[in-house]
Amino acid sequence: MSPDDERSEQVPFPMSDYVCVVTGGAGFIGSHLVYALAKKGWTVSVLDDFSTGRKSNLAAALRTGLVRIVRGRVQDPKIVTKVLRDAQVVFHLAALT
Repeated sequence: MSPDDERSEQVPFPMSDYVCVVTGGAGFIGSHLVYALAKKGWTVSVLDDFSTGRKSNLAAALRTGLVRIVRGRVQDPKIVTKVLRDAQVVFHLAALT
């Protein structure tokens, strides 16, 4: 057994205790990920500038009460710092167009 195997056995993975950020979360793929995470009990912050994504893509996820939207660009260090403050996991799906 490798050290990585031992670590994964010792550390539980309580998915409902996770806070994550999904950049580009209002896009087609991102919004599906956001909804899946929220259904699992994750608290999700969506960072999106809505240049191609739509708030309507997040309607089902928003109804869970576990999703917040932050309108902004991933190139803005102040917004990114603020959004990432409490996150344990980041799913980076934002793209520059």
